[in-house]
Amino acid sequence: MTLTKADLRTELLRVIKRQAGPDQAITAGRLSTLFSLNERVVRLAIRELRKTEPVLSNTKGYYWPENQTQIDNFLAAMRGRLIEDALTRRDVRLSGQKWAAAREIPPVVQGRLM
Repeated sequence: MTLTKADLRTELLRVIKRQAGPDQAITAGRLSTLFSLNERVVRLAIRELRKTEPVLSNTKGYYWPENQTQIDNFLAAMRGRLIEDALTRRDVRLSGQKWAAAREIPPVVQGRLM
């Protein structure tokens, strides 16, 4: 049976709501097996679900919050990752510029055709 996008989101939410709390998290791999879909489709559906439902995640998978503290902790962790990612991007951009400048290669000039 093929699920519509709306039906998939409904079924994912039904399953995730049974995974209350971070210790009960379910992986994208397990969800993809349950619905016979690839993990990318599951992740995209969860991204859509998160627009209206507080689906949380940790290193163990996706779960439904039991309280506001879990939501706050999730948001704090997301903020921390955003800051770390921004610092990493900055560092790689700067080191990449230094690397490129140290290996300056003259541009290739196309020769004239006969």
